[in-house]
Amino acid sequence: MRRMTVLVGAVTALVLVLTGCGSDNPKPSRPASSSASPSASPSAVAPTMPAEAKGTGPEAAKAFVKHYLATFSYAARTGDVTHLQLLSAEQCTSCRDVVEQIQHVYASGGYARGKGYAAGKMRVGSNPVSVRTTVVQFPQVSKKTADSKVMKHGRSLLPSIFTLTHASGTWQVDQWERL
Repeated sequence: MRRMTVLVGAVTALVLVLTGCGSDNPKPSRPASSSASPSASPSAVAPTMPAEAKGTGPEAAKAFVKHYLATFSYAARTGDVTHLQLLSAEQCTSCRDVVEQIQHVYASGGYARGKGYAAGKMRVGSNPVSVRTTVVQFPQVSKKTADSKVMKHGRSLLPSIFTLTHASGTWQVDQWERL
């Protein structure tokens, strides 16, 4: 199966906005701390889980993916990955890689600014529960480090599958693959 290649492609494409790098980045080791000295604006507030995402059916799975992408957008804009980590299963390597990239960018004095990400039309599958969607990446500006040039990124569409689990009364992302 091409899962590993797809996974690396998903992480690289989604993190490009945050880092301004190509796919030749070495995989960073898992950080000991979950914060990266974020420089969030005082008005930035992490999204809260909507009531629609608290069920176990297909509509709840869709609402959860929308919430996950809103939380990813918040993390990308602020550097605060705490809430994103809570929505990601421990075994989700693509989730962990995205968190590590965000931490690295903010620890290096970089940033990402813009509306972030949203889900397009969604289709839910089962065994395991998966949500197929096109992730919309809105126009953004970013800096990889404090000393790097500002980069502008246009709108792009990233066909994706989110594999989910529902345990202890909540959803988590098991894997985020770009198709």
